Amino acid sequence: MTRGSQILRENHEEAARQEQEARELARRRSAAQLMGALIQPERYVGEVFTVGFSAFTVQVHDHFRREVQGIPQGAFLIATCIDPGCSELDPDGEGTEIVLLRVIEPRTLPREGEREDQRTEAIERAMRDERPWEDQVDKYTRNKLSYSGLTCRVLGTVYLEPDPDHPEQLRKRLGTDIDNFYSGRGMKVYKPSGAALAALVNYSDPDVKSDHPLGGRLVNIAAIRYASTRRSQSSDAVDVTITPADLIGQKTALFGMTRSGKSNTTKVIAQAIYELRRDAVPLNPSDTPEQAERRARSNRIGQLIFDPQGEYANENVQDGGTDNPNALKNIYTHFPNLTRESELATYGLKPHPRDPHRELLKINFYGEPLHAAQLRQLESASQGHGEANLDAATAAFLTNIHTLLLGKQLFDEALAGSDSQYIRNFLAADLSLPDFSTFPDQEAYGQAVRYNRNLLVYRALLHGGGLRAPFAPDITNLFNAQLRETLRTPPAEGTGTRRNARSDRDASLQNEFSTAADLLEQAQVSWDDVITICKALAKLIGRPEFDAFDAAYRRGHNGRSWADATFRNLIGMFAWSNGPKLAARVRENHEAGLTEDYAETIYQDLLNGKMVIIDQSLGGAGPNQVVANKIIEKILQRHVEVFGMGESPHPILVYVEEAHNLLPKRSADGEVNIWARLAKEGAKLNLGLVYATQEVSALQSNILKNTSNWFIAHLNNTEEVREVSKYYDFEDFAESIQRAPNRGFIRMRTRTNVFTIPVQVRKFDLSTSALPASTVPVHGGND
Repeated sequence: MTRGSQILRENHEEAARQEQEARELARRRSAAQLMGALIQPERYVGEVFTVGFSAFTVQVHDHFRREVQGIPQGAFLIATCIDPGCSELDPDGEGTEIVLLRVIEPRTLPREGEREDQRTEAIERAMRDERPWEDQVDKYTRNKLSYSGLTCRVLGTVYLEPDPDHPEQLRKRLGTDIDNFYSGRGMKVYKPSGAALAALVNYSDPDVKSDHPLGGRLVNIAAIRYASTRRSQSSDAVDVTITPADLIGQKTALFGMTRSGKSNTTKVIAQAIYELRRDAVPLNPSDTPEQAERRARSNRIGQLIFDPQGEYANENVQDGGTDNPNALKNIYTHFPNLTRESELATYGLKPHPRDPHRELLKINFYGEPLHAAQLRQLESASQGHGEANLDAATAAFLTNIHTLLLGKQLFDEALAGSDSQYIRNFLAADLSLPDFSTFPDQEAYGQAVRYNRNLLVYRALLHGGGLRAPFAPDITNLFNAQLRETLRTPPAEGTGTRRNARSDRDASLQNEFSTAADLLEQAQVSWDDVITICKALAKLIGRPEFDAFDAAYRRGHNGRSWADATFRNLIGMFAWSNGPKLAARVRENHEAGLTEDYAETIYQDLLNGKMVIIDQSLGGAGPNQVVANKIIEKILQRHVEVFGMGESPHPILVYVEEAHNLLPKRSADGEVNIWARLAKEGAKLNLGLVYATQEVSALQSNILKNTSNWFIAHLNNTEEVREVSKYYDFEDFAESIQRAPNRGFIRMRTRTNVFTIPVQVRKFDLSTSALPASTVPVHGGND
């Protein structure tokens, strides 16, 4: 190697060494800047006295307490060995870390007995003097008595690591524990405020970041609040953000007493989710047209709110009165170029005078007619002829009676609680479609005829209550010749005086029977004619002539009666003059011309990103429950279909007030209802559930165990507080939750939070947007 080559190599090595030193210096300076931003020397409060993996004891002094405007229970502190004035810091050094603490309670320090003796003497002197006791001691003693200890929970460790997106840069991470400690190492303690406090409490764990296109979007919903008493905490009142995408496909709990701020929090959350549509969704050149369309509307999250008190669907005093446009239903008016038609839909069982656009939750109670062709198809299937099969025939039946079954549920709810036996019999009538495959092939057709006859009687009952029918009745093949003959057979005559009275009565009755028999032979009848037939049959059943007819029928049909239990329960309504009139109770929920049920309409609204509010304040609790069940059933059914096709269902968020009335109870862990399915299966289907209640202990435990987002307000019951204390770190707030009834004082933890934050949720106000917190680092990035 020549001298020139050696010099050139040495120059390259020196340049590489200098470049490496420059990079290392930049890293050390960046580390000092990142960690130094969290350390505020003027906020010093004391020293770490003892250390442990889960708790520290901190010694503080009254002077420093005053300087930082107090250290309330639940306040955040930081402990570190880092010199706040350093300009360089080894990012990989063991001491380059900050431990985040939460104040739990006072702690006795060593030699506390001596201080107690001095304090006791001073207080005894003060009781004989007008001056306070601290003025009774010298400065040295007063200084000694100003020291105290605090037990602090370890919330995690702030440390540095290379940024995965930019390996040459550093980013802050917050672990949820400490990996080591030294008892002989001192750590100074500070009470963070301003930007430092905001960066800590708004840290989001990047490992659980939502994969939604707007998963990094932050909105302000609250401010830090440590205690019920708030006097001089201006330095602590920093904004607290959430990532609305944390709620997508997750369960969110809002717990608290009535008037503790649950509804206000719900409105703030709903507003934050709605305002996601302010942001443009980044394009992906590799998307298919279908994927591009889904991405384009991914910021329009469908929201379904079940509103038991009408406070979301209507203007109310909580939001400024009936003349104030601050109701949640007016949220679209605060966006330019948005219309109610594209953004909001309100539904209810009854109209509301202040909501002229409301859609009434009406259905066609009659369903669709079952035609003779369908019966023939079933007959052919049951006899093994042709290409028809029982499954196809059953599917045709189900399509036609879908809304009829829902109407029967509403009808039952309207009559629930009656003491009349004939009404109780009607409530027991089950119009569910029989499983024809369970019958011998030759009997399936007969069961279909029997079922269609029951539907005819039920529909005649609806007509008797004034519900307009969308089609004419069809009695083809439903009543045989033997029944018509029985109707025409005169009853046996009596004797003597009783004979004349009975003859007069039976003559009138026989006239009804004969009229019914004549109508049954008509090719076409009206619904009024069917009512006449039903009234006659109601009187016929139970008479000797019917018993004789039925006995002969049983002999030819394996012992089965012509009039099964369902038929008897239905026809019994016509034996009473008031029976058919009872259907008038559901008349306002009926619309004869409907071909699609409201559940499908609502589902399409949600797919289009609308906010849908179901006002349940009008109409009975029973019908409202049936309606809610139907809507959730439809959403689950349709989302399962999409999921089964290998696609990702559109996100929908469902809000449920008074959740203890809907979600499965603790005592029935095996219970499976539609709400249990929503709670348990919603995550994979992109269905989020926001449920609010004051009865935490009543809910099924596995729902609570799988809840990702928590907002806990005041609970006055020890049992309820004990229940929430089982989860995350809410035990630290048990005393505050039970003692502080302040409205909107919430203990909040969301999916990307690594610890619980005590906050004051902002007052819902549509004129104040949940603006993005641009000064707060997203996911612990550089600041």
